[in-house]
Amino acid sequence: KRCEDPKEDKYKWIASIVTNLSQLEKGRHLLTKDDGKLLMLIASANISAHSIRTRGISATIKNCCFYKESHMNLLEHGILNYITVPLMATPLDFTLEEVEKMPLAAQTILMKDHVMEKDKETILSLLGAILLLCSSKASRTFLRDNNIYPIIREFD
Repeated sequence: KRCEDPKEDKYKWIASIVTNLSQLEKGRHLLTKDDGKLLMLIASANISAHSIRTRGISATIKNCCFYKESHMNLLEHGILNYITVPLMATPLDFTLEEVEKMPLAAQTILMKDHVMEKDKETILSLLGAILLLCSSKASRTFLRDNNIYPIIREFD
């Protein structure tokens, strides 16, 4: 359940602790091993209106993207869903053809009443994660096939 009241988020500081862990090579390896299940679990906990939690989770995702060896594994197991949803604007910003190729979670969020992330630090971390994911030809192709450019295009 989403915690709408930032004062009620008892777990907001945990994301900062995990971010610190993800700055270490061993921490990134821990978060990305086993198909990145632990990172995906942490990313899916981004259900708070509190900027401390959202910043921590987005910074953790970005830090794990420094571990180049895990890129394709993370991409194939859905990390783009957790990166793109907070960055999504309104459906009017995209053509039908653009939306059809986007990650499933990004397509789904456009059908709901959704507000794009407003915290600049969170946005910068998520855009930084996408940039880091562009470090190999295979991951760039994956990003291109999942139509990430129209999402990024909205940030000028």
